[in-house]
Amino acid sequence: MSDFYLRVPFSDNDAVRKLGARWNPVAKAWCVPEGVDPVLFAEWLAPPPDINVRSSRYLLASSEHRCHRCHKMSAVHGFMLPIGHEALNVGDTEEEDEWEYGEDPTLLSHIEYLSPTVATRIATLTPFYKLAFTADQNECYYSNFCDYCHARFNDHQLFAEPGEGFVAFCLEDAKRVQLLDVSESFAAQCNGLSIGIALFEDMTYPAQQSPMRDGGKSPSRRAMAPD
Repeated sequence: MSDFYLRVPFSDNDAVRKLGARWNPVAKAWCVPEGVDPVLFAEWLAPPPDINVRSSRYLLASSEHRCHRCHKMSAVHGFMLPIGHEALNVGDTEEEDEWEYGEDPTLLSHIEYLSPTVATRIATLTPFYKLAFTADQNECYYSNFCDYCHARFNDHQLFAEPGEGFVAFCLEDAKRVQLLDVSESFAAQCNGLSIGIALFEDMTYPAQQSPMRDGGKSPSRRAMAPD
């Protein structure tokens, strides 16, 4: 398939399907297959992602959250980056843009794009963390959905409210968050960076992995190229 990916509101699914678009279950997005004229999809063509955070490795975080609709406890997922990641500081001009070294573990939210290898890994883990349009269809970003009733969870509540989702308010909250250290490159476009994660050292890891007691500090500040 080509690299022409589309940003399609649910109401337009039938329209792009009739024009020849195909659904990519890994990327969780519609795309234009080879041999089909992308000009037909001009109004849905996704702009190239503006990568603004990258890392040589990352942490895949899992926790639980009580659904506001069905009131059941559902699994939720997110991404954290260790010390040594880089975030783009946007200047007044493109020449003034600068990649800054991350000195603290960082929690990401409102993610609009994930590099393909990262998107594939999260898709194999759960079908309930995926790209979706907001209710007014003005924004499209990765969101968590309830395992049971499929209600969409609010990113702010999961990633910014103390005691909810991934923001630990006490030791019990921290122990609920499980971290998987993934030694693969990471690149994303996101609008939420929470620098310095409360009780990070008290979060849990699989038995076969050692906790990042130093925040996963990298041995050097070498440049990290995105996928």
